[in-house]
Amino acid sequence: MALTKWVSIDYLIAMGIEALSQISISISEIEQMLKAYSNNLSNLTGKNGVDHEPKLRIEKLILIEISEITAILAFIDASSKRYQSLFMERVTRGVIPSVLGHTLFPSKEEIAEREQNLTELTVFIKALYEWLYHLKELIQPGKAVPAIQLSDDLNLILGNYCTFRHYFITHKGEREFDLSSAFIEFSGFDNPKLFMLRLPPEDSAISGLTALIEDCKAEVVSAGLSDGDNYFRKCEILAKIHCRYKHKSGKWNQIDEFFKNNGMISDSPLQIAEFTKRLLKEVIPPSHSQSSI
Repeated sequence: MALTKWVSIDYLIAMGIEALSQISISISEIEQMLKAYSNNLSNLTGKNGVDHEPKLRIEKLILIEISEITAILAFIDASSKRYQSLFMERVTRGVIPSVLGHTLFPSKEEIAEREQNLTELTVFIKALYEWLYHLKELIQPGKAVPAIQLSDDLNLILGNYCTFRHYFITHKGEREFDLSSAFIEFSGFDNPKLFMLRLPPEDSAISGLTALIEDCKAEVVSAGLSDGDNYFRKCEILAKIHCRYKHKSGKWNQIDEFFKNNGMISDSPLQIAEFTKRLLKEVIPPSHSQSSI
């Protein structure tokens, strides 16, 4: 399929067997942690079910959001398995086309089913980012008591999630190009990611990205940049370091402007599941849980 200057390709790649098992494990671990907290909930609640401690109330609200995030992750897990099944069934039928007389071209019904499945994945991943923003709203200064603290690393990741949500899910009018959905190139089974990018990248985007990478050399190297990384990988690395800079500072504004003009790539559901697990461990003190994962 040829790419035009203003492109929107509605494709997600299904998660592979190994990735699926990993996200299933992460979901199970989060559910166990939530259950442990719920089992001890009655001991942390005042008379008539009223929480007299503001910090405890915020913790419970955060737990509700995490429970809903876990449900979305489970939807993604199931939807990804369906997509993988559709793909593998078609490959199996056409694996020896010269002998069996089959091809890899799907029927109209298969195309419709695949597109419906991919639309589900797109919506679920977007929903994850909206619920992650809910967490930010509960945790950010001024909305919660000071005792609710996240490590700098988790705050950085959560800030990046909110940037993606801001420009590519809710406030679409603030970005500088038209893009309605997402795409991903097929390079083998992996976690689905929303690639909200202007493609092909303009010369100004390539040169701008190169300049930003060079200007933030130490930060991007520490974030995992390697020699030979392509345009997409560099965009992902840039997103990782964005919120290391002070909000509205010079470098923060430069990176933010690049995203607004050229797009971003989401984290995979597996990465978000691992983030959620880490956040849950920080939010719930050991005394509030009967077991740890």
